[in-house]
Amino acid sequence: MSRIRKLGRPLGLSLGMFGISFLAGSHAQSQSTLGQQFTARPFIAQKRVVYTPRTRRDPVIRLETFARRSDGSYLRSFQVASPAGEQGWMVEIYDLHKGTDVTLEPFTKSVITCYRSQDEMRKWLRTQPSCEKAGLANEASLRAAGSRDTLLGREVVEIRDQTDSEIEDQQWVDPELDCYPLQRTLVSPSGASQEHTVTAVKEQEPPDSLFEAPQDYAERSPWQVEMIYQTKYPGHELWGNERAKVIDERYSKNRRNP
Repeated sequence: MSRIRKLGRPLGLSLGMFGISFLAGSHAQSQSTLGQQFTARPFIAQKRVVYTPRTRRDPVIRLETFARRSDGSYLRSFQVASPAGEQGWMVEIYDLHKGTDVTLEPFTKSVITCYRSQDEMRKWLRTQPSCEKAGLANEASLRAAGSRDTLLGREVVEIRDQTDSEIEDQQWVDPELDCYPLQRTLVSPSGASQEHTVTAVKEQEPPDSLFEAPQDYAERSPWQVEMIYQTKYPGHELWGNERAKVIDERYSKNRRNP
């Protein structure tokens, strides 16, 4: 498989614990019906992500699961470690039918729920991988596409980031999965890199259980999560007090009675 790179937009390659999806903030809205208007091919993908710092030493390997429903809702679950060395799974859920984005934090056993308007969900959909974004939305564009290969027995097409950026970005996308990348390599000017490799794909509707919080998890605000985390791990912060306050204010604007 060839390695063709394209300079792309600056992209953070940090190894921070996770990014809460509700940082943008918005006002609470009624339940979204966008999930009833959108259709997608459902699938579940297992992924291996290798983060290599610019020193090229001690790469970090993280396993991930990505699941997409036929209504476009998706879940991303990835491994994280606590300051005490415990292993857990951070989960991010975008539910188009309910109009919510949810984060499950494993070490405080917390659920953080924000409610989104249909417009916000549409904007989110436009940020996700798609054949339209990749310029492969029809048969003619697929026939005109460049390099092709096979991964996991599936035909993939190479695409390049067309934005004006400094990141070297190579993707091999699966047109049958709306151009979800089965392999992607990102290299920053400093030499730090991320390599994403899908190791298994199942075309099926993800089970509802994947999109539900464990029974022993409780709904909490970001500030509550931060305080519990600092109490459990003295001398360590999840976001830090100042950032947690900002996130908490935005979280409050996205709350409503279920």
